[in-house]
Amino acid sequence: VMIDAIQLFNKRMPDNGFIFDWYGDNFFRNGQPTAASQHFLHLKERVEKSSLQSQIRMHGPDKDVLSLYSRASALCLASKYEGFSNVVGEAIACGLPVIASKAGDNLMLVAEGENGLLFDAESSDTLANTLEHFARIDTKTRQAMSRKSRALALKLLSPEVFVDKYIHLFHQLGLPLPT
Repeated sequence: VMIDAIQLFNKRMPDNGFIFDWYGDNFFRNGQPTAASQHFLHLKERVEKSSLQSQIRMHGPDKDVLSLYSRASALCLASKYEGFSNVVGEAIACGLPVIASKAGDNLMLVAEGENGLLFDAESSDTLANTLEHFARIDTKTRQAMSRKSRALALKLLSPEVFVDKYIHLFHQLGLPLPT
């Protein structure tokens, strides 16, 4: 979906200047692909066969996520299925606007038009439309989205909130608090 969406987006906005950096495990072991490498290899082959080599850059895992997020304009997550997305949580904690599929807890972490944009992960056209919408958002509005992401992360994900929710859960269940 992502590669097709980027191609559609480029047709609609040919000089968009967007770069898509993908980070993740290729599941190679000792320099050799494993059965788990198939998705990565398919993605890499699609990028190489497309005209997107300069626009989609594929990277291995990187533990310095704060540095990565600080250089990004937004996070785009095109998962068809999702529980609680760590990358979306990390991105909003770093104050990034998020472009995410309407899957799992993305609906709780991304408020449409407030701190990001949501799209249907089954449709390349919908994602292309969402990328185009994001590309047309002015700097002031993107900065407001960033502030709202950070505020939402503090509201939902801070250690204090986490502890308070656990205490509340223990009380609801009539359990004693662990010592």
